[in-house]
Amino acid sequence: MGLKRRKGSGPQQFPGGGSVSWEGRGNGKGRVDAYRVWEVKTNREKRQRLQRLYVRLSSAVKQACKELRKGHGDAFRREPERFSEELAGEASKTAGLPKGLFWYAIEWRSMVAEARRKSKRRNGFTPPPVPLLVKVVNSGERLHGKGNAVAVLNVDGKELRVPSAGVAVRLKPSLIRAVLEDVERFPDLKLTLQLTARGRLRLVAHREVKATWWDGDGKLAVIAVDVNSSHGLYVMAFTFNSEAKLVVQRVFKPPNTTMLRLLAAIMHSYSKVKFWSEAVERFEERRDVEKLRREGRGCAVEEALRLAEKLRAKNEPDAGEG
Repeated sequence: MGLKRRKGSGPQQFPGGGSVSWEGRGNGKGRVDAYRVWEVKTNREKRQRLQRLYVRLSSAVKQACKELRKGHGDAFRREPERFSEELAGEASKTAGLPKGLFWYAIEWRSMVAEARRKSKRRNGFTPPPVPLLVKVVNSGERLHGKGNAVAVLNVDGKELRVPSAGVAVRLKPSLIRAVLEDVERFPDLKLTLQLTARGRLRLVAHREVKATWWDGDGKLAVIAVDVNSSHGLYVMAFTFNSEAKLVVQRVFKPPNTTMLRLLAAIMHSYSKVKFWSEAVERFEERRDVEKLRREGRGCAVEEALRLAEKLRAKNEPDAGEG
């Protein structure tokens, strides 16, 4: 199963950001374009290589467009989609890069024109990302995507490769699992890799789903979950009847890692010295404990001591100070 260029004159655009949930928008045909987006993080050196690739791609497309305007005149201006294959070939020849890199060249050209039109800045604007074809392989077998895809998600190697930029990025196992699940569940799934002008990468999964509409008469309940590793899990429930109402809101905080680290330190010390008073004394002399007290965060220290004492009393009810 391969990626297919979207029909129609409009540019193929994707939402930005690092969301990992399916988000949809109507396409006017009773179906919704749903996207799932993963940010692929790279180091500075790899971003610089990807930036150089972006410049080569964008420059080649611009030069190829000039050549096609010279050769076809108004025909290219009126119906550029008719010349998508020729544009990709001309850009490939100009840049000396694989033709597959320019699969979405005609769409990217339209995206640039729209971004320039919408920009409020007189001089310059933020150029749109370049979409690249992606294939998923495992042990040499192609699981998804076209054979000429220029980005390779290697399952057994746990990496994403962009050979034209000489870049290979290690991927989290959770990201690979999510992609494989979507590829297996949704036969019409399309995978692309967004390459931004700053050399950043976003892996985008796109599919069309049937739109679900609310008639406004019956009762509707919506449960929204926002996952944020830094601030916890936010859960909100809404009901819609004659009016919208927030029924419940809960925030589930992640474990206090500072307190857990302190708790582990004092219990580890106690397991070594066997005397509680000596373990507490050593704990109080730790640099990180002294730093926390100086910063006014002594409550974490006291909480760790309280929990440690509680654990000791639970496991050794008759233990003394020794």
